[in-house]
Amino acid sequence: MTELINNPQTKLGSKTPNKKKQKPLQFSNTAIDKHIPTFGNARHKSIPFKAPLKSHLKGLTLRVSRATKNKNLTN
Repeated sequence: MTELINNPQTKLGSKTPNKKKQKPLQFSNTAIDKHIPTFGNARHKSIPFKAPLKSHLKGLTLRVSRATKNKNLTN
């Protein structure tokens, strides 16, 4: 079995982007209509919903487009 000769070097102390978790959103029409996210450099923003434990809403997110401001539900 041959071994890899050119192993990629890992940089110690390299900074990774600090991804902050998005605050969950209530699943209601008014909360969705009023929500205006900050995008930064991203094209889309995904925001999770608050869902009780054994709910069908688990994993449902709101996806907002920066260019068109369209809001879609994704799973």
